[in-house]
Amino acid sequence: MKKMKTTLSVALSIIMLIGCFPLSEFVSAEDSDKVYTVFMADPSVYGEPGTDVTALSSLGLPASRQTVYSGLEDGDWYYSFTQNYKEGNSLYGGASNAKSGVDNNKKGTNYLGTEWTMSWIGNAAVLNALAGLIDVSVDYRITQTGAAVNRIDLYISGAMEYGIASQWLWAAVTEFGVWKTAAATPDSIKNFYNGFLSFKAELGWNDTGKALGDVTVVTELRNIKLTVKESSRDAINAALEGTEFTFDKLIAPYLVNEAYEDLKNPDKNSTDTSVVWYANPDRAEASNGNDVTADKPSDSELAYKTDYRTVKCCDADGVYYRTTMTVTGSGGDEASTIFKSGISSETPGFGWLDNADVVEAVSKYIYLGFQYRFNGNIPSGTPYLYVNGINGYNRCWQAGASITQSGQWNVYELKLLNTQNNRWYNTDIALNLYVWQQSFSGTQRIDIRDLRFELKAADRVYLNKDLSMIEGIDDIEGFTKGVELENDVNGIKDYYSLLVSAASGAEFDVDDDGSVTVKDLIRVKKYDSWLIYLPDMMIKRADANDDGFLDAADIVLMKKALLSK
Repeated sequence: MKKMKTTLSVALSIIMLIGCFPLSEFVSAEDSDKVYTVFMADPSVYGEPGTDVTALSSLGLPASRQTVYSGLEDGDWYYSFTQNYKEGNSLYGGASNAKSGVDNNKKGTNYLGTEWTMSWIGNAAVLNALAGLIDVSVDYRITQTGAAVNRIDLYISGAMEYGIASQWLWAAVTEFGVWKTAAATPDSIKNFYNGFLSFKAELGWNDTGKALGDVTVVTELRNIKLTVKESSRDAINAALEGTEFTFDKLIAPYLVNEAYEDLKNPDKNSTDTSVVWYANPDRAEASNGNDVTADKPSDSELAYKTDYRTVKCCDADGVYYRTTMTVTGSGGDEASTIFKSGISSETPGFGWLDNADVVEAVSKYIYLGFQYRFNGNIPSGTPYLYVNGINGYNRCWQAGASITQSGQWNVYELKLLNTQNNRWYNTDIALNLYVWQQSFSGTQRIDIRDLRFELKAADRVYLNKDLSMIEGIDDIEGFTKGVELENDVNGIKDYYSLLVSAASGAEFDVDDDGSVTVKDLIRVKKYDSWLIYLPDMMIKRADANDDGFLDAADIVLMKKALLSK
């Protein structure tokens, strides 16, 4: 991959010389205590808040000890680990495992031109050599309900395959409900298992050695990371002598993160968003009422006790998908359908949709939005509408919206955060209507419109930076291959602009058919007369004078554009 130019600072320019000179030759006294991250646990890569991130199922952990990650607080996602204890228990401990989201086989080149690999976290010899030279830290908050507990012991451990390899950190928790930080320099690191971490919370004992009554303990952890100090550079290099690793290779993947605040970001306060993918039934079929259902999956894969058909609808509510499902059954039933988005990863500009590395990088910044309407009698129980990306009829992303009313449009928005299979299959979408533990039968209808993925302008420089580290990023068919890109303010290729331009469409093309015709003018006139709905991205296309409104002034400009053709 081509090395990217950088204008971050003289200090970062010096870092680019590490292949020629030891960086320690350039380190000032002021930088001698600089701390670098070499490993960070990131629960957010696994989907929505509440996702089970218990790593090692072979440990046979009961549900009460499973780990999920919860909401966003103070800018950080966190793990949540709940344990229930009964009075009289003789054993008060219980371990759970949390995925870090790090692949210890992943290799690449960061935007400073430094080659890196995470495979050291799966190398027991390297980890043992680093014992006493790596620091571990974590923010923790523990709450309790039920009986009062005077103290809880928190242990943070590494996890090897099917077990806990070594204890890194211990903290005696006596103040509950507030975030605290614990740190240590472990004398034993042992080995990781695919980048997993393990942690456990253990109740304190009273004088009699009995539990203090029934109690539920919730342990929340964030900012779990391993770091090294610049002052340890020589010692770490000596410890790693004879291996393929050096101090610089350990810190290379995270140099980008360390430099985040140094990046020039002119859009940091911008609230502007741009669509990078849009599911439009107009793309799938030309006629209102035509079937837009993709190839039907087998009953064992998605379709369950159901007959279905998805069609395109075009009326005062705009253009939308309507899926009709007939379900027979009772108790925990679900009905699935697949409809075509009309976009293919072979469409110029959309080749990134079929590239696992690009999708993984972009998904961290994607916001998903759509509107939905349930038509029919709402089943008893807890009905949910799941919308999934499809990879050969396996789900690769999922969003869930609860159904609480019938006949009205509802707005759903979510930061996507992850793609489980890292690529889509012809960008098809699945609808999955699911009802928990209650009767669900008969014919139901679900309408979906304005289904799109968006990126925020404020994330442009970070997204460009992440994409620049992907090997082969400049040679992806249907995306970057043969495309000349300008650099952003930091000297990195502006991949953000390429993602946005692929979905931006032509001015006035409100039916998204690739050309501007009288049909577009008719739609804009109907919208101006309050007769139809248009999604925001189509309004932006027709807002020729860019005043934030689609009105008569834009219609005049649109007529002139048509007459000049």
